[in-house]
Amino acid sequence: MPDQQYLVQMTEHAEEALIYEAYSIASDLNAPESAINWARKMREAVLSLDHYPEKYQLTPEEPWHSLGLHRLPVGKYYIYYLVFDDIAEVRVTDIVFQGKDQPKHLREMPLE
Repeated sequence: MPDQQYLVQMTEHAEEALIYEAYSIASDLNAPESAINWARKMREAVLSLDHYPEKYQLTPEEPWHSLGLHRLPVGKYYIYYLVFDDIAEVRVTDIVFQGKDQPKHLREMPLE
């Protein structure tokens, strides 16, 4: 099978999560440089999903596992995303701190 390139897009919800977490790092920890580096690391991880996005595991929680929701661990965070092979697209749906209640966040996450 030839190497297929996927279009990677972030939902509005995922973009808001990225901004919120970066803001929290900058303000709560008084670490604006760390926030910039963290956001850069997250964006690089998101963009890396353009090739072989299926290589990362499906989330173990149901019903999201059965819906094909993947999660990519990056540092202390999970990047959640869906893969649409028929249109060669990856849709990032959320970015969540691993220490948070994952099922709660999954229930609140729109699967746009």
